[in-house]
Amino acid sequence: MKKFIAIILLAVTVLLAGSCANDLDTNADWKEIMVVYGLLNVNDTDHYVRVNRAFLSENQSALEVAKINDSLYFDSLQVTIEEYSGNSIRQTFPLTKFYVGKDTGIFATEGSYVYTFRQKLDLAYKYKLVIYNKLSKKYTTAETVLIGNPTLGSPSNFTTNFIIDTAKTVNLSWTASPNTKLYDLNLRFYWNEYDSASNQLLSADNYVDWPMVQGKDVPSSGAMRSNIPGIGFYYFLAEKLTAINGRYRVPQKLDFMYWAADKEYYLYRNVNQPSVGLVQKKPEYTNISNGNYGLFASRNLYAIRGVSISQQTVVSLQVNTLTRKLKFRPL
Repeated sequence: MKKFIAIILLAVTVLLAGSCANDLDTNADWKEIMVVYGLLNVNDTDHYVRVNRAFLSENQSALEVAKINDSLYFDSLQVTIEEYSGNSIRQTFPLTKFYVGKDTGIFATEGSYVYTFRQKLDLAYKYKLVIYNKLSKKYTTAETVLIGNPTLGSPSNFTTNFIIDTAKTVNLSWTASPNTKLYDLNLRFYWNEYDSASNQLLSADNYVDWPMVQGKDVPSSGAMRSNIPGIGFYYFLAEKLTAINGRYRVPQKLDFMYWAADKEYYLYRNVNQPSVGLVQKKPEYTNISNGNYGLFASRNLYAIRGVSISQQTVVSLQVNTLTRKLKFRPL
């Protein structure tokens, strides 16, 4: 029986499936199947689309085939993004093939490729990905509608001296933009480190990201609310940071980072979550046309940056039993 081997790189995740045979049949037939991954962000100007090759083979080890560079990539693609107003094309953006070097390992080490273009996108329009293989004369397409920034409640762009109290909840509220289906919200906490003896600055803008809200569905009203126990922040720091000798930490600021995703991304993420039941078989989810696989969707990152930390919170970090060993102190 022929086995289907699909290779796709999603951010830093590599999904690899295949047979366990050890013999490499260099005369095996290849079938043109694309695995496409691209996310557009209205707040970005540089955009990237990854196009990998999936293939059919008999009696081949995936570990062997993965080392063959032409097994993973097409060399004859024309990739464009079309901008639509209704059913009319406004303009077309050609994508440039961009080489990315790779470390040694399981996969081919000659390097990898993505397709990129630079353009400020507009929420008013729809975007269509068009991939044309000049050798096979085949087209592959996918469409997405952009998602905008949230409307903030608490915190807001005017928030200062933010308090994270061990005995209270952190109350969050915002309104999702149209076409948004899913939110993650991370709190980025910055600190500087100083020499304990000389008070000399040793390192600046160290940070960790506290995942305050993960995978929160957007209701029909669009109104988003979460109440997070403040003590969770202190447990998080106690787990992520280590005690340090000969230096101390001074808290600096906070960034609130709102990651939003559209319906296509939401469905793709749900399908690809790990199975926890007895039945491990999952349906394939793709919005790429003509029997191809992958995802072309929209996301959005909106951030409130540089929010000051209250002195009350700094003192709590210094004296709380969970974080006392981390040697936080006021400047």
